[in-house]
Amino acid sequence: MARLDISAQQSYVAGHANPPDVQATTGGTTAAGDSSMKGQRKLPKGMVAREKGRILVQVYDRRVGKRIGKTFDRRELAAAKSWKRDTEQAIEKGLLRAGECPTFREASAEFMRGAAEGSIRGRSGERFKPSTLRGYEFALRKTLLPRLGSLRLNEIRPGRLAELIGGPHSGNGRSRLPE
Repeated sequence: MARLDISAQQSYVAGHANPPDVQATTGGTTAAGDSSMKGQRKLPKGMVAREKGRILVQVYDRRVGKRIGKTFDRRELAAAKSWKRDTEQAIEKGLLRAGECPTFREASAEFMRGAAEGSIRGRSGERFKPSTLRGYEFALRKTLLPRLGSLRLNEIRPGRLAELIGGPHSGNGRSRLPE
């Protein structure tokens, strides 16, 4: 009987990464029967336990051959599962692709569209006022898009931003973009 169990486990290992009783858990150990694993649940596929109670969630994009990952606190397991599901669906629908970062022009258009329809809101949770949206649109059209529109968001850093725009200047202590 013990021989049958071992051969079944070996055939499982041949077809999969780990047998069921050796799957990684939130404790970060993989040894079956380890005392540190008591009381801890196994993480779903695509989630890896990290140090300090963190969880790394990864989704694979087959078209590009790359992973998209995000780290969550262990207490945010529901949010991690939700992010994983939403990301997988976005990749399936072609709305998201690993390794691609939108341009500033694309991101600002998406922001303005969401702010106008109310799906993107201000810090207070209120919709943006029409005058605020007009001010944003003016700043984008006159200053930001001509200088930053073609740059990918991951290329824009604070030092580079100050260099491209000329740095925020104002005598009244408020940051304003130069005209």
